[in-house]
Amino acid sequence: CSIRENTSEKRMLAKLQRTEKLSAVGKLASGLAHEINNPLGTILCYVRLLQKSLSRDAAAHGDLEVIERQAKRAHGIVREMLDYARPKTEQTASCDLQELVGRNVALFSVQAEKKKVALYSDSAGSLPRISADESAVEQILSNLILNAIDAAGEEGWVRVATSYSEETGRVYLEVSDSGPGIAEEQKHQIFDPFYSTKDVGQGTGLGLTVVYGLVQENGADIEVSTETGAVFSIGFRAEE
Repeated sequence: CSIRENTSEKRMLAKLQRTEKLSAVGKLASGLAHEINNPLGTILCYVRLLQKSLSRDAAAHGDLEVIERQAKRAHGIVREMLDYARPKTEQTASCDLQELVGRNVALFSVQAEKKKVALYSDSAGSLPRISADESAVEQILSNLILNAIDAAGEEGWVRVATSYSEETGRVYLEVSDSGPGIAEEQKHQIFDPFYSTKDVGQGTGLGLTVVYGLVQENGADIEVSTETGAVFSIGFRAEE
């Protein structure tokens, strides 16, 4: 009888399968984006023309607002698809993760307060700069924080923590919430395009897909677990 530990092999295989899936969808997205955006632009143009030609109290204004809102939503989905479908380039930039966390926590604190969610940051002292593009890290933060606020629910909390490990040479970003967490059977699906646990119309299912693409693009690693709620942990390379 022999026993062999193969957890790391399974994780590597799952990562490879996810990367291949995103690559295939990315190629499809980049090919369709132009064809989809053209008619959407035309629809929005004619909506605005009709809005100008109608009197302010016309009942049709409400219908036109619905058309405009849904066309903009479709345009947003296409834009998010292109965020990870665009050609990847080697990243040589660096940024201050603590500064970005402070900026984004302050930015989304009003939105969290409206939903009665306590949003706060927790830093483990001074951290080295990370080897990552600043705009990419801001997009990662905004997606994770917004998802966490939605998951936390009223009277819940969202914690954005940073730390550094000399052993791995990486700076860690951890976003956790007090929500219901992620079921074990869903963990391998959450980064898939268009997969969402939110109600219809509440999300595109592309936020975490974009996060995964940006994490890979910047040479970082991401892990997801469940404690009191969902925990997303990203390890960025420390600047040398």
